[in-house]
Amino acid sequence: MDNWFTIDKIDYETIIISEYRHWEETHCYLLNGKKKSLLIDTGLGISNIYDEVRNLTDKPIAAVATHIHWNHIGGHKYFPEFAHHSLDIQPEILIRMASAFRQLKADGKLHHGSGTYHYGDWGVWL
Repeated sequence: MDNWFTIDKIDYETIIISEYRHWEETHCYLLNGKKKSLLIDTGLGISNIYDEVRNLTDKPIAAVATHIHWNHIGGHKYFPEFAHHSLDIQPEILIRMASAFRQLKADGKLHHGSGTYHYGDWGVWL
């Protein structure tokens, strides 16, 4: 999805990656170290944040979640090195989320403004 992310460079080491096209206006933070980069939160998962981060750094990237709400872990699937607090995440919700997003994509509904979709104990507002 073109232009999904808004990039604000505070300085070379600190970059804010925002998703203003969604009502929650999610913000993720890329910290570039000397040898490695750290992405704090991976956003909504509507658009591929990994590709965006690759445009901002050539260093290896680790991702970490501040907490396990869907708008903070939506893009975790793009990062082999993804850290979280083990007591905060429940694996079954990740499986259900992945399935729901695959179905929304297959139905042509995975885009801004397509609606609100409820899945029992969680929902998606696009």
